[in-house]
Amino acid sequence: MAKGLSIFLIFLNLLCAVSIKTKASHVAAVNITYLGVDTFRYVITVRVYRDCRVLQGVPLDIRIDYNSVSCGLSGFVLIPLITTDSLGDTTGIAGSGVFVQLPCLGIETCDNNITGYAIEEFIYQDTLTLPDTCTDWILSAEPPGFRNASDVLDSATTKTIYVSALLNNVDAPANNSPTFEKPPVAIFCVGNQFFFNQGAIESDGDSLVYSLAPAQGANGSLFNYITPFDYLTPFNVVDSPLTMDPVNGIISFIPDTQPAPNFTSVICVLIEEYDANGVLIGSVKNDMQVFISDSCDSDTLNFTGDTTTATSVHPAISALCKASKITIHFDFPVQCETISLDGSNFIFTLPIGGTLPITSIVPPICTGGLIDSLVLILSDSMRYNGSYFLYDTIGSNGTPLLSECGLPLNDTLEVRLRNCVKATVDLLNVTVVNNERIYILWTVYTENFSDTDSVSIEYNVLRSLNSPGPYIPIGSSFILADTFYTDVNVSVTDTAYNYMMDMLLDTSLFLYPQTDSIQSILLTGVESTFDTTRIDFSWTRYWGWPSPTYRVMQSINNGSWDEIGTTNDPSTIYAYTKPLLASTYRIMIQTVDNTTKLVSESNWVEYTREVIAIPNIITPNDDGINDFFFVNELIFYKPVHLIVYNRWGMKVFEDDDYDNKWDGDNLQSRPLSDGTYFYVLDLSGAESRAGFIMIVR
Repeated sequence: MAKGLSIFLIFLNLLCAVSIKTKASHVAAVNITYLGVDTFRYVITVRVYRDCRVLQGVPLDIRIDYNSVSCGLSGFVLIPLITTDSLGDTTGIAGSGVFVQLPCLGIETCDNNITGYAIEEFIYQDTLTLPDTCTDWILSAEPPGFRNASDVLDSATTKTIYVSALLNNVDAPANNSPTFEKPPVAIFCVGNQFFFNQGAIESDGDSLVYSLAPAQGANGSLFNYITPFDYLTPFNVVDSPLTMDPVNGIISFIPDTQPAPNFTSVICVLIEEYDANGVLIGSVKNDMQVFISDSCDSDTLNFTGDTTTATSVHPAISALCKASKITIHFDFPVQCETISLDGSNFIFTLPIGGTLPITSIVPPICTGGLIDSLVLILSDSMRYNGSYFLYDTIGSNGTPLLSECGLPLNDTLEVRLRNCVKATVDLLNVTVVNNERIYILWTVYTENFSDTDSVSIEYNVLRSLNSPGPYIPIGSSFILADTFYTDVNVSVTDTAYNYMMDMLLDTSLFLYPQTDSIQSILLTGVESTFDTTRIDFSWTRYWGWPSPTYRVMQSINNGSWDEIGTTNDPSTIYAYTKPLLASTYRIMIQTVDNTTKLVSESNWVEYTREVIAIPNIITPNDDGINDFFFVNELIFYKPVHLIVYNRWGMKVFEDDDYDNKWDGDNLQSRPLSDGTYFYVLDLSGAESRAGFIMIVR
């Protein structure tokens, strides 16, 4: 008899727990979202958050109403509970939901005997088929069960929570509403700074606009707020009222002392969704319960270490040799809005004294405005063995790093670097030497090198005909101080060569230093087609140092080199006018690094100015170039007799004391027609010359 009565009582208790008719005050928060399948079908999701302090379950289904004023249509569906208990059953019994870990209060369970504030989540979901396309579908949910007791809403425990969503399947068929990364329940601590993020995600790329809205109860009626509170000031803050960024939905505030030590309030957020044309295509409302406590959990925000053995009381992590960034972790999530991405939240000290600047923080991928780790970018690599220390400070945004509970970071992190060897090699210069070989110069920098490291070094000289490669080894050096190489297997007069250096070390060091490439300067010259007194020179660019100035150098009869012109990078051409004096000339390009005074030179181009240089074309058009039949060194063979014949052998010009002034006129001083003529030049004391001359006007 007693056993039968016990079973009956258990059954009766279970029946009461799942009854949808009960109206016990236990609903903390509710939100509604939808996912578009096609124009008419949408997966509706309602999340109900139950207060664990009340032994009241949730129903096995809830009603979703839909209506459109513009279309004159309405209806409803029941959507089922899909949250299961530990046995995989859907019961709705108190304790069978998903426990939500709330920060700041230190409560780890939703057991029936808890005395602190905790919640669990129940999810309802099903597909709704709308009967038509309308711009103003309103989807609403009003789960059975009264709202939790509230210190700001009048008669909260006698009214339900009403949430709704706008759906426009005319302008945005199959659209998805915003969804939420975190539950609509928040804990705030009196006196702490908060940058509260709604955690809304928009998967379609539409624009979201956030605003505060009044709380709603039965059938969408507005709640009355208890004076002096309203929906813009739902609790006391240092600077009233609350302000919300309409673009990202972040609310920044400091909770002030409340009328009660543990104060329960409500924040309602309307999130409107607009397409690229600015058309309202949807909205959702997030009805959130907030709990303001003046006795939050006392834990501070700290760094967390790895398995590294610390040298002091601080947590420690290990760093890799030459690391230029470090990843740090916290024991509680950090509010992303308190992070200064310029790295000014931290100071990083070196083992040798001084600081290693932090240039930036990799933009974190936050969830609900929170992150539990950061990647710091350093201004230089870590190469000194020993302990670096990371200290927290107030960032350039005016705030320290704050936890989700508004607690500041107040800790030091030790970063240990051991067995670090650094080696870099830098190619300094590539230059042609004496028009026959190429000299390569580099420099090496090492730190923490042992004697063994120094004797196991090898330099590889690499060469390629193209800057991108491929590069092949052409020589090696096995002495640390030997930082030069001469390449004799080259043809410097017709090829530019690219060089780079490899530094080969013991593989246990995990170092593979390599330089950038530098190309030798190749100079070429082409005699102008229309001006035989001019040579057009061009050369390959030199990038051994920034913005080189190119000096055009000339040597006469193997004498000293003198500058005859300059040009600045990237210009690598020069129009050279041949001197009148008969001699052997060499032209070379030279550039000097103003900082190191290193010199890079090209090959040279050599030509001989003959004693008699007779042009084969004149262009008498008064442009100052080739206007006359000019014979250099003419003064040494005076008098000179010039006769010009046309193609039929008729004499068209003659001068028995020629002085380089014939400009294509005939014996009557009239211009001859363009064409080819034959000249005879009788020189005093030298062999006569004859040939063809072309007139081009």
